[in-house]
Amino acid sequence: MEALGIDIGGTKIRAGVISAEGRLVCTAQVPTRASEGPGAVLEQVGTVGQQVLTQCLRSVCGVGVASAGRIDSNTGAVLFSTDAFKDWQGTPIKAELARTFRLPVAILNDVNAAAVGEQWLGAAQGIQRAVVVALGTGVGGALIEGGRVASGAHFAAGEIGHMAYRAGDRLCGCGQRGCFEPYVASAALAADYSRSVGRNCAGEEVLAAYRTGEPAARVAVEEWLRALATLLYSIQNGFDPERVILAGGIVDNAADYWPLLMELLDAQSVKVDVHQAQLGSAAPLYGAARLALNLCDPERRRDTISE
Repeated sequence: MEALGIDIGGTKIRAGVISAEGRLVCTAQVPTRASEGPGAVLEQVGTVGQQVLTQCLRSVCGVGVASAGRIDSNTGAVLFSTDAFKDWQGTPIKAELARTFRLPVAILNDVNAAAVGEQWLGAAQGIQRAVVVALGTGVGGALIEGGRVASGAHFAAGEIGHMAYRAGDRLCGCGQRGCFEPYVASAALAADYSRSVGRNCAGEEVLAAYRTGEPAARVAVEEWLRALATLLYSIQNGFDPERVILAGGIVDNAADYWPLLMELLDAQSVKVDVHQAQLGSAAPLYGAARLALNLCDPERRRDTISE
C-alpha cells in the first residue's frame, strides 16, 4: 500500500510516493508561486502530484497534504495565514485537491504533519508527550499528547512562536509585538547578522562566519541561542514534554551551535530533553503520507491525530 504525500512550503512544493513501511519510492518538486494566489499554488500542487505519480508509475490509495497556515483538518480549509501566501486564508485545499486527484485527501498544518512524520519514523517514536519546534522563516510548533498530535479547540495548538517573549518590542508576522518568532526564527538570526554587517546574508552564511569566530556572527548566534533556550525552557515549564524536538533547515547544521545551546539549557533549573529531528526537511512529507495511509485504514486515524 502506498500514498501520495505533498508538502506545500513557502518556496517549494514537494511531492512523494511513500509506502506503508515508510520507504520513499520517488519524489519531485516545483516552485510554490505563493505570491500569485491560491489558484497558482493549487495548480502547482496538481502539477507536481501528477508528475510524481507518472514518474513512479504507481497507484496510490490517498493523498496527504502538509500546508503552511492554520488548517481545519476536518474541512481542509485554511483558517489563518500570514502574508507569505497571498490570499491563502479561506482556501478550501482539501476540496480542491479531491477534485484534482479524484482520491481521498487528508490535510494538516505543516508542523503538525512534521510531528506525525517524526512520531512515525523519527525522533518522537514511542514518545507519548513531545513538542516539535520548527525553525524557519517563522517558528512553528506541534504538540504530541498521549501519542497523538493535538489540534486544540481552534486548530491552533502549538503556536509557540507567538508566545510572548519581549512584549511590545519587535513586530511579528502575526501583527503582535514581542512574540518569540522575530527572535528565534532562523530568518531572525540572518536578519540580525545582516544588520550588523550591512549586507543581506542567509542563515548558512551566519553559521559559516560563526565557525570562523567572526565577532559579529558570534554576537548574533549567541543572542539567538539565548532566545531559543528561553523558548525551550518555557515550553518545558508550560507543557512538561518528555522530549522537545527541533526541526528546520538550520537544525541540520546544529553541530556548530549545539554545545552552547546545551550549556544555556543546563544552566536552567528545569531539565529540557532536546533532540534534533531525524527526518530533517522531509518530515512534513512523511507525515502527510502517513495521514493518507490512514485514509486507507480509518481505524488508525485516531492513533495519529487527537480530534
